[in-house]
Amino acid sequence: MPGPVLIYTISRSLSHGFISGALAAIGHSLLELFLVIGLTFGLDRLLNNQIAEFVIGTAGGLFLLWMGWGMSKKPVGTAIPIVDKSDADSSRGPISAGIILSATNPYFFVWWATVGLSFIEESREAGTAGIAAFYTGHISADIIWYAMIALAVSSGKKFLSDTTYKVIVRCCGIFLICLGLYFAYAGKDFIQRILP
Repeated sequence: MPGPVLIYTISRSLSHGFISGALAAIGHSLLELFLVIGLTFGLDRLLNNQIAEFVIGTAGGLFLLWMGWGMSKKPVGTAIPIVDKSDADSSRGPISAGIILSATNPYFFVWWATVGLSFIEESREAGTAGIAAFYTGHISADIIWYAMIALAVSSGKKFLSDTTYKVIVRCCGIFLICLGLYFAYAGKDFIQRILP
């Protein structure tokens, strides 16, 4: 499903190459590891709380607005960047972004508190090995998906003009702004529900 991590993967792969886009999936998977462990031990009670939903939705909406604004306001003269293989931040940045973008996406937690939790419940029947097998299969699919997207985007970059590159990055930014506005609007609905 298209979401913030996918948009980041597309944008980052265009500007920094395949590896940095794929590393975002590793960050996403690290957060999922903590969620699987937490859900195994009862974290679902915390996530199925309206206040948690409001905080995650509002913080996520604001973060996505900020990130989308940064992507969409690229200078008009922006050209396709040359990938700098010596970038010291090349691994930490995308991994952190994968964690932050997942953590600020309310639908990520909704999925884990519902669908993901049901998979964990079924996996529990096989004990720790069942939960480990579920997590490994799930993150393998995520990493393969994001890696394929990153590879397709970074290898296809040579066929893009600077104008096409700018349009893609701006579209990614606008998509994140729309997601951010939607999440912020959902937070407003929560406030209206709890206030008389």
